[in-house]
Amino acid sequence: AASATNAPPQFVEALFQGINGYFKDNNLSKKGDWTMGLKVALALIWWAATFVTLYAFELSYWQFLLIYVLHLGTAQTNILFNIPHDANHRAISQKPLVNKLLSYTFDLCGMSSYIWRFLHHRAHHYCVNVEGEDETLIARGIFRFSPHSRRKKMHRYQHLYVFFAYGFFMIDWVLFKDWQYFFFSDFYRVKGVKHPIKEYVALFVGKAFYYTYMLVLPIVVLEFSLWQVLSAFFLVEFFIGISTTSVLQVVHPVGEADCPKNNNDYENFVYHIFATT
Repeated sequence: AASATNAPPQFVEALFQGINGYFKDNNLSKKGDWTMGLKVALALIWWAATFVTLYAFELSYWQFLLIYVLHLGTAQTNILFNIPHDANHRAISQKPLVNKLLSYTFDLCGMSSYIWRFLHHRAHHYCVNVEGEDETLIARGIFRFSPHSRRKKMHRYQHLYVFFAYGFFMIDWVLFKDWQYFFFSDFYRVKGVKHPIKEYVALFVGKAFYYTYMLVLPIVVLEFSLWQVLSAFFLVEFFIGISTTSVLQVVHPVGEADCPKNNNDYENFVYHIFATT
């Protein structure tokens, strides 16, 4: 943090000159190339093939559970890691429509792409690791990621329950968080915001699609009982939750990263990013 604060004023200019020069000198686009396209295609094919497998063969419940949790869960995790984040940053394609369509892979995995984009851009990127500003630090109060956060007695043991609690990340987001931030949020960056009508439509359509293919179809088509499907659903969401958070949480809220009190602790926001990442 100290070295970032004391960095020479020419550093930022030289940094961006170096980055832009790399792409220019190597005749590279800042958007994804054919390898990105291949990665996106393979990720979606993996998801589709797993989904078709569930219905193309007569499976016992245990065979269904194995494919549903491990294969479909891994396919969704792979999508979440490789497509929607870059699409929402408009980094995959030169064509805005392609990025927009691929951003809906969040909805394909049960998360509102609109809420994720809203929180990621307005309540994370511009206030990384700032208590009360960075939404990713809230964590339902279960964890204490910043020294500026209120301490609870339970936080003394968070290193013991961390991975178990991480498993509920997707369960919370898919079933509760999107609805909360649309209709009941008291987080000041969201409270009072008038969401576009089209995003309400996308929310309801996206959730209906996800709940249908994850919950309704296995009951109606495969004729598994409600408790069997719900058990599988919570297992796969738990699996995805642990898989994603175990990777993503080591980016910012870790001991080696700074937790500024506010956004102007550093003379340039580039220093802020270096110090908190």
